[in-house]
Amino acid sequence: MPEKLLIPDLPHKFSQAPFWERQKKYYIEMGSSAWEAGAVPFYATSNGFVAEKYARTISAFHQDCIANGQSRELVILELGTGHGYFTYLLLAALQRHISPQDRSSLHYIATDLVQANLDFCASQPELSGFVAREQLDFATMDMATMEQGQLMHSGASMESALSGKSCVVIANFIFDVLPFDLYRFRRGKVEEGLATESSSPESDYSDTGGMTTPKLDLTFEELSETAIRDHEFGDLINYYRKHVSDSVVSIPSVSLRATMNICELCSDTLWLIGEEGSSTLESLQDLKKPNLRAMGGLSTRVNLHAVAQYFKDRDNTFYTPPIPDPRFDCYAAIFNKSSSGRFENTVASLRELLEGFSPRSYFRLYAATRRSKETLSLDAIIALLELSYFDSHIVDRFYTKLLQLAPQARQFKREGLSSALRRVFENSYQISTKSNLDYKLGRIFHAMSQWEDAHRCLSRAAKSDVRRDKSLFRLGCTCVELGNESAAKAALSQALELQPNSQRIKQKLAELT
Repeated sequence: MPEKLLIPDLPHKFSQAPFWERQKKYYIEMGSSAWEAGAVPFYATSNGFVAEKYARTISAFHQDCIANGQSRELVILELGTGHGYFTYLLLAALQRHISPQDRSSLHYIATDLVQANLDFCASQPELSGFVAREQLDFATMDMATMEQGQLMHSGASMESALSGKSCVVIANFIFDVLPFDLYRFRRGKVEEGLATESSSPESDYSDTGGMTTPKLDLTFEELSETAIRDHEFGDLINYYRKHVSDSVVSIPSVSLRATMNICELCSDTLWLIGEEGSSTLESLQDLKKPNLRAMGGLSTRVNLHAVAQYFKDRDNTFYTPPIPDPRFDCYAAIFNKSSSGRFENTVASLRELLEGFSPRSYFRLYAATRRSKETLSLDAIIALLELSYFDSHIVDRFYTKLLQLAPQARQFKREGLSSALRRVFENSYQISTKSNLDYKLGRIFHAMSQWEDAHRCLSRAAKSDVRRDKSLFRLGCTCVELGNESAAKAALSQALELQPNSQRIKQKLAELT
C-alpha cells in the first residue's frame, strides 16, 4: 500500500490540491496490482465488444485519411494503458479490419504514467508479436504535465512519432482521473473554487488498498474581468457565465491542455472516448459541489461539454450518443486540421458505435447478467461470449456457473460452448497474477469430457505458478483418460512434490501402479 503523505491545511486552486499528487503516488506504487485487487474498475471499456467497435471505426478513419491524400501511416495513441488488456483486444480486432498490406503502416503507442505498467505490458507474450512486427511500442506520459518519455523500443521521441501524422487517440476512463478546476457561476459573477483538505493519516486509504474520498472545505473567490479575459479558458468561462446559473462547474483544465497538445502535434485526429461524463448544458445546471469519489484512485464525472466546446470552437465536431448516459457512455471527435478533408466513412461508423446496441448497451447487459448470475442459463453465457468476441473476462466471471452447467448440457449446447471456449483460449490475455484462466478452461473441458481440449489448456496452465498443483493433478487425470499413463505419472508426481500430503494425488498415482 502506498506510503501516506501529510496534508497541509491550506486552500488550493482545485487542480493543484495535494490529493492529486497523492493519487499519482498511489498509481505509481500500486502498478498493475491496482486492477488486480479489483479496486480500480476497468471492464466497461476494456472488453472485446468495445475493441471490435473501435477497430471498425479506426479502419473507416484510415480509409478516409488515405482518400484525403494523407499518408497511409496511422498512429494509434492509447492514453492510460494500465494492464494492457484493451491494448491487446484492440490490436487483435484491428487485424480483422485493417488489410494485410496496410498493417505495416499501423503504429500503436501505448502510454501510461507508470513505467511498471508498461513493463508488465511489454512482458506479455500475447503482445510480443506486435512488438516484433514494430506495430506496438510503449512510452511513459504524464497527462498532468505532458512530460513524455521516449518510445521504449524504437527510441523515438513522442513528438517525432506523432508530428504531422494521422492519429487515433484512445481516451478510455482517463479524463476522469485528471485534475480539474472549479468555478461557481451565479448572478453573472464568476468565482474560482479553492479546496482545503482536512484528513487524518488514518483515513487516506481504505481497507481494500484504494484511496478514500478526501474531505474538502470549498471556498470561492470572485474573478475580476481582467482575470477572466487573460484566463487560458476565458472564452469557456464566459460561455458558462451566460448559460449556467447558480452552479458549481468543473473545467477539465488538464484534460483540455492535453487534448490541445496532441491535436497540435498530429495531422487529422480521431478521438474515441469512453467516460462517465456530463455532455449536455442541462447536466451542468444547479450543481453545488464537485462529484469526486474514490474508485481505487479518485474519479469524477467529467465535464465533457467543455471538451466538446473545444472542438466546436475550432470548427470541428464532437459526437455524442442520442441520449447520453452520464454513468458511462462513448463519445468521439474528429479534429480536421486542414478543414478540407471529408470523413464520410468515419461518420457512418461513429453512428454505428454511438447508436443502437452500443458499448453502453453491452456493459448494461453484462452488469445485468452478473447480478442474475445464480439463475443464468448456459445459453445466456454462450451468447455473452459471442457478443464479447470471446472475451476471456466472461469465463473468469462466470467460471463457477459454467462448471456447474456444462456437464449436464445437451450435446449441441456443449458443442457450442466448446467452440466458444476454444476461441477464448486462443485469444486469452492474463491480467492477474492471482488467477489462472487456462486452468479454468481446462476444468470446464474436463467436466465435459473433452479430453483433447482439456489437455491443451491444462498443459499451458501447468506452466504457471498459480494453481500449479491443481493444474498438474487435472492434467494427470486427463492423460489417464487419453491413455497416456507415462505422462499421467509424470504430471501427478510433480503435483505430489508440490502437495506431498494430498491423499487424492497419492490415490490417483496408486491406481497407475
